[in-house]
Amino acid sequence: MADDLHAPLDAKRGLLLAISHELPSPLTRARLDAELVETGAARDAVVRHVVDAKFAAGGVKLALDPGLPAATIDEKRIRLLLCNLLDNALHYSAGAPRPPVVTTAFDAESLKLTVRDHGPGIDKAKLPRLARLSTGPTAACQRATGRVGLGLYLCRLVAQAHGGTLRLANAHPRLQSALRLPRSGG
Repeated sequence: MADDLHAPLDAKRGLLLAISHELPSPLTRARLDAELVETGAARDAVVRHVVDAKFAAGGVKLALDPGLPAATIDEKRIRLLLCNLLDNALHYSAGAPRPPVVTTAFDAESLKLTVRDHGPGIDKAKLPRLARLSTGPTAACQRATGRVGLGLYLCRLVAQAHGGTLRLANAHPRLQSALRLPRSGG
């Protein structure tokens, strides 16, 4: 009976540890806010600004549609989403022959932002659980990567808050993260 009581408590403790690790301290939050303050970039230039400011050393390639229309977005949250996707792409494709690629496109209904890495991809069985909130990080995940798995969950929440979707899929064998947002006037 004691073991049955400890399992949920351990899961809760693991989740709280994961959340506290992923949520920034007040100083980190202030630093991130300072980094994410608009510096004259137009809304359609958010991707280029994030890549230039934080990921230039990673060699991230851009394939941006120059005619991308304006969208009503929470710019700070979209930047956070992009930072998480690029951080994952660079981390999990370290040593890959090519750097991650960020692509933007649009159609009549939506805007699409895709981050595609050139790493090994994800086990097909694990793919549906990537952007889900689990009961806590696995010990193996923490030991192997030092990461706790909340980044993609937060990305999914940002996409949903914008009325959009985040789709993660293997791109044989790479991983592709595709954000789709409703198109708005502008």
